[in-house]
Amino acid sequence: HLDHIIGLIYFLNICRDKDIYIWGPGKEYYGATCREILEKIISPPYFGRSIQNFSRNVTISDFRVGINNISENLCFETVLQQHSSPSFGIIVNDIFYYATDTALKDETFKRASGLHYLLHECWTLQPGIEGGKHSSLSEILKLADKYDIEHLKLIHLNPNWTSREFDTAVKMIGSRPISFAEDGDIYYW
Repeated sequence: HLDHIIGLIYFLNICRDKDIYIWGPGKEYYGATCREILEKIISPPYFGRSIQNFSRNVTISDFRVGINNISENLCFETVLQQHSSPSFGIIVNDIFYYATDTALKDETFKRASGLHYLLHECWTLQPGIEGGKHSSLSEILKLADKYDIEHLKLIHLNPNWTSREFDTAVKMIGSRPISFAEDGDIYYW
């Protein structure tokens, strides 16, 4: 989805002289390779420069569901999620689990148990409104309690939330180790 890849255009400004490696779902799930998809979207006439010209070396690869060993220090695991079209959770070095654009799944929280961080989407306060494509805070809280998640950050929030929804969410969360992720957050372990 465009809201998850549009940030790649900022690589042009911060990675001009660096190698860029991008992995994403490809032909098996979307009928075209990740490279073909990104080259179509991030190039003229939609953007002033092709993604292949963002730096001296841009490598775009399809990942596979499961373990992807990238280097000696980097391993990520991709997990198929439930959404309107294929969506994937990403677990980095068995430390950090990123799950966005997904309906709530017990397996996600079970897998995140013992990891340092789970970043999980939170689209509604109560279930049923999103039609099974996104997650509700009330269900997230039940699973976070069940699996004793160390640090849970809420991401991919509904852009229609007002201060009323945020105030209600804070009350629902209470003293749990759960907070809203913010731009610029840095996660340590």
